[in-house]
Formats: sequence, structure tokens, C-alpha cells
Amino acid sequence: MIKTFARTLTLAAIAAPLIAFANDGGNFRNGASFYGQPADGKVATRTVDVTTTRVVRVNYGETVKFVKGAEQFAWTFNGMDNRGVPLTKIAPHDFASTVVYVDQDPLNRN
Repeated sequence: MIKTFARTLTLAAIAAPLIAFANDGGNFRNGASFYGQPADGKVATRTVDVTTTRVVRVNYGETVKFVKGAEQFAWTFNGMDNRGVPLTKIAPHDFASTVVYVDQDPLNRN
């Protein structure tokens, strides 16, 4: 019985940080988004109409303006690299099922 209790405590101690990481809504502990940060659309290097595309490739650090009819927002992709980002995670509105694939950070040599 003591061994079972000790195992339960050990598993809880291991799982707690992982659960907190998974449930934090896509943010690091300092509050920064895993995916980058909102940006001013005036500094965007390109504009993507999400009504005509489902997949977008961007360079790490690139700022892109996304439009859907009259709605728009801009984002700088300087969070975690080498991954897909569903726009539903970062868009202020419903931007369908478009996924943005962020290339590797050129400073990341792994």
C-alpha cells in the first residue's frame, strides 16, 4: 500500500508540469505565444487571402497579413519553428481551417 501511494505521488509530480504545459493555451510561462506575436499589417511582407488557400508556408520571423473578406490580422511567426500553426490558434476571428507551416529558425542548427 505504501509503494502504491509512493508511485501515485511520483506520477503526479511528473505529470503536473506536463499537464500545466498542455493546458496553458499555447503560451510559454512568461506569457509569450508558442507561435509568435500579433503585428501591424503595415509591416507585413505579404498578404494571404484565407478564402483561397488552406496551407501557407512562411519563413521563421516573417510577418504575414491574413484577410478573410473585411476581416484581417497580421502575425509575426517568431515563436517555435518547424511546425504547423492552425490559424484558429492565433486569429482573432474564425479564419477557417488554414494551417501555416513555419520554416526552421536559421539560428537553430539542430
